Amino acid sequence: MEIRQGLQGLRSVPSGTVLSVGNYDGIHLGHRRLLERCRAVRDRIGAEIHRRIRSAMGPDADARTVSALEMTYFGALVHAGSGYVSYREIADRLTYVVGLILGEDRDTR
Repeated sequence: MEIRQGLQGLRSVPSGTVLSVGNYDGIHLGHRRLLERCRAVRDRIGAEIHRRIRSAMGPDADARTVSALEMTYFGALVHAGSGYVSYREIADRLTYVVGLILGEDRDTR
Protein backbone atom coordinates (compact mmCIF):
# COMPACT_ATOMS: atom_id res chain seq x y z
CA MET A 1 0.00 0.00 0.00
CA GLU A 2 1.21 3.44 -0.83
CA ILE A 3 -0.26 6.64 0.54
CA ARG A 4 -0.29 9.71 -1.69
CA GLN A 5 -1.61 13.10 -0.78
CA GLY A 6 -2.90 15.90 -2.95
CA LEU A 7 -3.39 16.02 -6.70
CA GLN A 8 0.35 16.17 -7.35
CA GLY A 9 0.71 12.69 -5.83
CA LEU A 10 -1.81 11.31 -8.31
CA ARG A 11 0.03 12.46 -11.43
CA SER A 12 2.52 9.60 -11.31
CA VAL A 13 0.15 6.73 -10.51
CA PRO A 14 0.80 3.75 -12.83
CA SER A 15 -1.94 2.51 -15.13
CA GLY A 16 -4.13 -0.18 -13.55
CA THR A 17 -3.70 1.19 -10.04
CA VAL A 18 -6.66 1.00 -7.68
CA LEU A 19 -7.28 4.13 -5.64
CA SER A 20 -9.25 4.83 -2.52
CA VAL A 21 -10.10 8.31 -1.38
CA GLY A 22 -10.92 9.16 2.20
CA ASN A 23 -9.78 9.94 5.67
CA TYR A 24 -9.31 7.52 8.51
CA ASP A 25 -11.45 8.81 11.34
CA GLY A 26 -11.20 5.95 13.82
CA ILE A 27 -13.36 2.94 14.48
CA HIS A 28 -17.07 3.46 14.01
CA LEU A 29 -19.46 2.78 16.87
CA GLY A 30 -20.57 -0.67 15.70
CA HIS A 31 -17.01 -1.98 15.55
CA ARG A 32 -16.16 -0.23 18.81
CA ARG A 33 -19.00 -2.06 20.60
CA LEU A 34 -17.88 -5.36 19.06
CA LEU A 35 -14.32 -4.79 20.28
CA GLU A 36 -15.59 -3.95 23.76
CA ARG A 37 -17.57 -7.21 23.85
CA CYS A 38 -14.49 -9.12 22.66
CA ARG A 39 -12.43 -7.54 25.42
CA ALA A 40 -15.05 -8.52 27.99
CA VAL A 41 -15.00 -12.14 26.77
CA ARG A 42 -11.18 -12.11 26.74
CA ASP A 43 -11.12 -10.83 30.30
CA ARG A 44 -13.58 -13.50 31.48
CA ILE A 45 -11.56 -16.25 29.79
CA GLY A 46 -8.33 -14.95 31.31
CA ALA A 47 -9.89 -14.78 34.78
CA GLU A 48 -11.27 -18.31 34.44
CA ILE A 49 -7.93 -19.76 33.30
CA HIS A 50 -6.24 -18.00 36.21
CA ARG A 51 -8.86 -19.36 38.63
CA ARG A 52 -8.46 -22.92 37.35
CA ILE A 53 -4.66 -22.90 37.45
CA ARG A 54 -4.67 -21.28 40.87
CA SER A 55 -7.18 -23.86 42.11
CA ALA A 56 -5.14 -26.76 40.72
CA MET A 57 -1.97 -25.41 42.31
CA GLY A 58 -3.53 -24.80 45.71
CA PRO A 59 -3.82 -21.73 47.92
CA ASP A 60 -0.10 -21.59 48.71
CA ALA A 61 1.02 -21.65 45.07
CA ASP A 62 3.87 -19.35 44.15
CA ALA A 63 2.47 -16.44 42.12
CA ARG A 64 5.41 -16.66 39.69
CA THR A 65 4.67 -20.31 39.00
CA VAL A 66 0.99 -19.57 38.40
CA SER A 67 1.99 -16.75 36.05
CA ALA A 68 4.43 -19.01 34.16
CA LEU A 69 1.73 -21.65 33.75
CA GLU A 70 -0.74 -19.04 32.48
CA MET A 71 1.80 -17.71 29.97
CA THR A 72 2.57 -21.25 28.85
CA TYR A 73 -1.11 -22.09 28.41
CA PHE A 74 -1.96 -18.95 26.45
CA GLY A 75 1.20 -19.27 24.37
CA ALA A 76 0.20 -22.85 23.54
CA LEU A 77 -3.23 -21.64 22.39
CA VAL A 78 -1.69 -19.03 20.11
CA HIS A 79 0.81 -21.53 18.78
CA ALA A 80 -1.88 -24.13 18.12
CA GLY A 81 -4.13 -21.54 16.50
CA SER A 82 -1.38 -20.59 14.07
CA GLY A 83 -1.68 -24.01 12.45
CA TYR A 84 2.07 -24.53 12.70
CA VAL A 85 1.64 -27.74 14.69
CA SER A 86 -1.29 -30.00 15.50
CA TYR A 87 -3.27 -29.76 18.71
CA ARG A 88 -1.92 -33.21 19.65
CA GLU A 89 1.64 -31.93 19.33
CA ILE A 90 0.73 -28.87 21.39
CA ALA A 91 -0.70 -31.11 24.11
CA ASP A 92 2.52 -33.11 24.23
CA ARG A 93 4.68 -29.98 24.31
CA LEU A 94 2.46 -28.40 26.95
CA THR A 95 2.80 -31.49 29.15
CA TYR A 96 6.57 -31.33 28.80
CA VAL A 97 6.87 -27.58 29.52
CA VAL A 98 4.50 -27.74 32.50
CA GLY A 99 6.67 -30.55 33.87
CA LEU A 100 9.71 -28.31 33.53
CA ILE A 101 7.98 -25.44 35.32
CA LEU A 102 6.82 -27.70 38.13
CA GLY A 103 10.16 -29.47 38.40
CA GLU A 104 8.82 -32.84 37.32
CA ASP A 105 10.94 -35.16 35.21
CA ARG A 106 8.60 -36.17 32.40
CA ASP A 107 10.25 -36.37 29.02
CA THR A 108 7.30 -36.66 26.60
CA ARG A 109 8.90 -34.76 23.72
